[in-house]
Amino acid sequence: MSLPKTLQVPGKASALIPKTTAASTSATQPTTAISYENASLEIQSIRGSPYIAATPAPSQAPDTSSIISEIGLSEYVDDLNSIPHIRFDNNNNNTTSSNRASPGLNGSSPDSFTYREFFQLGESGLTNEQFYDKYIGISKSNDDKEFHDKLKHFFIFSSAGKPIYSMNGSDDLIIGYMGILTTIISSFQENFNQDLQVIEFGRGMKVVAINKNPIILIAISRIYFENIASMKLQLNTLYYYLLSILSKSAIDKHFNNRLNYDLRRVLSPLDFENLDQLCMNLTYGVRSEKTGDRDAAFELYISQILLSSARQSIKIRHTLRTKLNSILHVRNEEIIFTLLMSRQDKILNYLHPKQHNLPNEDLNVLLFIINSLPKHQNRQNEDLWMPICMSNFNDHGFLYIFVRHFNDLTLMLISGNKNAFDTLKLTADEIFDKLENKPELTHKLRNELNMPLNIEAPLIFRHFIYKDVLLNQFVMSELPSDEYSGLQYIKIYNELKFNQAKIIKFDDGVNYKKLTYLQQKNAIGFMLLDKHYEFYCIIDNIQDGGKTLQSKKIIEISLQIIKWCKKNHARLFVTI
Repeated sequence: MSLPKTLQVPGKASALIPKTTAASTSATQPTTAISYENASLEIQSIRGSPYIAATPAPSQAPDTSSIISEIGLSEYVDDLNSIPHIRFDNNNNNTTSSNRASPGLNGSSPDSFTYREFFQLGESGLTNEQFYDKYIGISKSNDDKEFHDKLKHFFIFSSAGKPIYSMNGSDDLIIGYMGILTTIISSFQENFNQDLQVIEFGRGMKVVAINKNPIILIAISRIYFENIASMKLQLNTLYYYLLSILSKSAIDKHFNNRLNYDLRRVLSPLDFENLDQLCMNLTYGVRSEKTGDRDAAFELYISQILLSSARQSIKIRHTLRTKLNSILHVRNEEIIFTLLMSRQDKILNYLHPKQHNLPNEDLNVLLFIINSLPKHQNRQNEDLWMPICMSNFNDHGFLYIFVRHFNDLTLMLISGNKNAFDTLKLTADEIFDKLENKPELTHKLRNELNMPLNIEAPLIFRHFIYKDVLLNQFVMSELPSDEYSGLQYIKIYNELKFNQAKIIKFDDGVNYKKLTYLQQKNAIGFMLLDKHYEFYCIIDNIQDGGKTLQSKKIIEISLQIIKWCKKNHARLFVTI
């Protein structure tokens, strides 16, 4: 019998603030409050039950000419039109529309996108590559100026000041900063009897700390559109990764034996690469290198940061998902959780006992670890067996993950028994034998998975996200092909979620809706939330013929996509 590929968990043997630049400018503050006072009827027609049976996707876009009047929004259209245009690029730059190519976000084509305008800093004359290397890309050099130029820093160290990880800088460079950070945190605890959490400076600079004794994590950012809540989620995700490979009990044991223990001794080179990757994914939604799977990085940011640990799903027919569930139901007492994934690592089926469930934070970290293994998607004939601590499920022990890739699918079988590899391998053989014996089912599944969501959903948009709040799952359309779209969308979605918005209460305060609308020259961001769903959408602001998109059309497009998601709920989300 073939032996598994095993990811070893290591054993026991194994100036502080970045300087600002003169070119920095404060961010334009969007106006997002909407006069929207009597909207209790808004989307009553699409609320309904969260478990509406699947219906076929419409062959053509439905008529939406009367949707505004039907849900009582006609009187609010003028309020939307009165909102000023919001520019997300630097208002002080000298670039004019005559210098730009065909319009995209920020009024420019992907080819004319510049990091300098986007981040509102940097000296003139820098190419995108030069800006990336200077301000964004991770550098472990000993150059103090290069270290201070970076827009983002993450530090992880022990409560005794022993360095564990730094996003940038060499060991010789960062060791002094770790001591300063430890002193500041200790002084704050002694003088105020509480942990340091947030320090905010001018020009959008923020310092966020979380104390997970005996580990302290700190993020420093001068990305002006980044917010405190997101930075806390980023730090927690880095902490979850450390727990996933070590466990809380192992970490405590190391530091209980010796307060100044060097935790780097039990971290592998792959772990440090993964921490670098996480830092880039969770900050910019991009890989640490300039090449790689940008979609996976963007998806991790959306699921873990923007949507606060939601789980991404994928659209397939409800009957097809049910048939897959029946195939996955193989009796094996060693199996606790079963996951069937698409080749994009989106969950098709998830089986778990009634009394246990894996938190999304653990699932997202698990998927990241699987993705981080070199060329894991090409290991069609190799089974993977690895221990992982699911820290939000049980931070003091390990679960054991069996992974097999087969064609366009990935099967994960999760057990609490470290000796269960052989029996899980037999179960995987049985499952894939059943799939091979059902060619019609696998053919339909392949066709479903190859159908982009942005083709099936109605109307025209650049990108949308729809989250079911009760299930804590979301679906979103595919990214455009240009390499900068993910970063641009992250910026707009952050503006939508974390800036001022109009709150509409109804049903005696039991429910509410929150609406935010941001407009710029060539793109519109629209957000609508209530207790049932969260919806985010980016729409072109230019219609055919060059006319500016009117507010009535914005509402029509957004509400029609929401209605489509409600209709196809059983196809979009894992509910069985």
